[in-house]
Amino acid sequence: MIGIGYLESGQLEKAIVAHERIRKYAPKHTIYLPYLAVAYVETGNKEKAESLVQPLIKNGLNVRKVLNMLPKKDPKLRERYARGLLEAGLPGDPGGYFKIIQENRLTQKEIEDLLFGHTATGLNGLNGNKWQILRTMDGEASYHCGDFSDTGKSWIENDMLCNQWKELYGGIKDCMPVFKNPEPRPEKEEEYLATPVYGISPFSIAD
Repeated sequence: MIGIGYLESGQLEKAIVAHERIRKYAPKHTIYLPYLAVAYVETGNKEKAESLVQPLIKNGLNVRKVLNMLPKKDPKLRERYARGLLEAGLPGDPGGYFKIIQENRLTQKEIEDLLFGHTATGLNGLNGNKWQILRTMDGEASYHCGDFSDTGKSWIENDMLCNQWKELYGGIKDCMPVFKNPEPRPEKEEEYLATPVYGISPFSIAD
């Protein structure tokens, strides 16, 4: 969205105008609210920003969950968003979000050794349900989360993990870099971070 470009380049008033336009014509959508709230915080209108994060709070979201859904991997930019959202009143704590560090990115061989022939597990960021993906050495994959199951294929392409499921994500090819989490929490299944374009998916290896 053009408003995000304005926000990230420091053109805050233009960012507000662009996102308020979205708000006018798509009032039920909330994807723009974090960006608009940050823009208002940075222009000194904290009261307006606080009102914007209320729907997010009602949906049980916090700073970590929101940042997981924002397709932004730059550490400085994520820190800026986290600071703005915290000032707007979204629950969380400073630094309480996933850090993507380029030096921690896994290579093709590291991804293969980590995931193929093993079971990855994690928690769904929206509902907290546990999911697991079992991959064979040749890339056959099975996905389970609650009552939902799916099968597909996994492979490595340009040092990225690629998946293509029969049903999940509409069966579209989905490729993502994988990083070691610099602040791992094994008990929360957050030792590694897969980073598709639609957010961040933490996981650990079960076996």
